[in-house]
Amino acid sequence: MTEDYIPTPEYKIDPELHGNVYPPSEDTFLLIDALSKERDVIIPLNPLICLEIGCGSGIVTCFLQKLLKNNLLTRVICTDLNLSALKCAENTAKLNSIGLEFLEFVQCDAIGPLLPRLYNSLDLLLLNPPYVLTEENPENEKDICFAGGPEGRNLLNKLLPFISKLLSPNGVFYLVAIKENNIADLISEKNSVQFQSFYLWHIQMRGQTKHAFYRQVLSVHARPCSSVDAFKEEEKTDHERTRTDKTRTTRTETRTDTNRQNTDGLGQTKHGRTLRDMTNKT
Repeated sequence: MTEDYIPTPEYKIDPELHGNVYPPSEDTFLLIDALSKERDVIIPLNPLICLEIGCGSGIVTCFLQKLLKNNLLTRVICTDLNLSALKCAENTAKLNSIGLEFLEFVQCDAIGPLLPRLYNSLDLLLLNPPYVLTEENPENEKDICFAGGPEGRNLLNKLLPFISKLLSPNGVFYLVAIKENNIADLISEKNSVQFQSFYLWHIQMRGQTKHAFYRQVLSVHARPCSSVDAFKEEEKTDHERTRTDKTRTTRTETRTDTNRQNTDGLGQTKHGRTLRDMTNKT
């Protein structure tokens, strides 16, 4: 065992949460393996603000914190639509002695309540989205964690036009996908996001090839697509982008503003609450 070896974080899904939380699976461990292989990229980056969308059990975020050796300057925001998942992620952090002062847990659909505050701010973005091809949209918490729509890209299609706006100048984006998600289209020139480089890991699992991508944005020509019509309000003006530039000088102090009213369409008033706020009210 080498000095750089980082064990997989421990986790425990409490009985009352079991069945509502996506348990760590092959794709989870694939993403962890990718982050481990990318340590020479991630550690020198010295990330200040990281975001995991759909954190589930929280095991990936905890691994990232261990990889960064609990850097006092790093803050990780964990979002999930499922409140049970956020509670589980917090428990996972405690189980692995990860200081909760380094983490923020936000209940929301993707990133809506965090915009535009996080524009140009994320040094590291992690996404293991629901990628399973399904004919219908999920109707309950149990299905939300894996059902991805006809191409398995419902969530990803919402987010793609915003990736470059979220990343800092040196920010990186890690994504888990399967070949049925039309990977060729994801990396094609016609995509709204062009990438400087990507690396590919894959494993065979139950007849499917799982992939983890590392991507670094080179240039972007944002193109609204039908699945993100609710975001078009953002395209009308550069005003919010200018405001974001002023906040970048204090990025280390950026925290999730959960009372913010967002007009971009992801996660409206019902969601966008931090787990800490909800705990304090109970």
